[in-house]
Amino acid sequence: RVFSALPQLSVVAVIGVKFAGDLPFCLFLQTLGFVAFNRVCTAQYFVWYFCLMPLVLPESGLMGPCGARGDTDMDTDVCTDANNESRVIGGGGTARDASDRGGGVRARGALRTWASAGGWLFAQVLWLALAYCLEFRGLGVFVPLWSASLLFLLANAWLMVELMGRHTPETETKTAVKARKSRVE
Repeated sequence: RVFSALPQLSVVAVIGVKFAGDLPFCLFLQTLGFVAFNRVCTAQYFVWYFCLMPLVLPESGLMGPCGARGDTDMDTDVCTDANNESRVIGGGGTARDASDRGGGVRARGALRTWASAGGWLFAQVLWLALAYCLEFRGLGVFVPLWSASLLFLLANAWLMVELMGRHTPETETKTAVKARKSRVE
């Protein structure tokens, strides 16, 4: 019993240590990891992390490079928020040095993350359809359901990796940035 919970505990602990500075993102990922690596999974468990999505989604970059509350100048990779404060997308700095850096968040990264979300949705629908066939229709779909469960686990892991990859210091909360600065000093 303890051994089967180790992957779940490991994922939750590593995410907690790595993303502790951004509490909403950390809680979202920990909950997603907890549900994904749990020994038992039902459709109701998804509500556990769906309720945290409004806290994470606006700053994730999935709603555009600047999130839900900003405009972007893609020529210079600069976001302007509601307070007319500018920041470079995807790497820190100021608007003044944006043209010198050349990097930034590109549509390809967001497309990969949206693709992982689409993969997650496909895997969930497949898993739910096969579970329905087993539980309500009484069909012997054990092997396809097991395969769909593995696909669903992989889709969850892919989504988590993509979200972690898109998480940058610019998307962390101001509290997290202050905490990091105080640790450095």
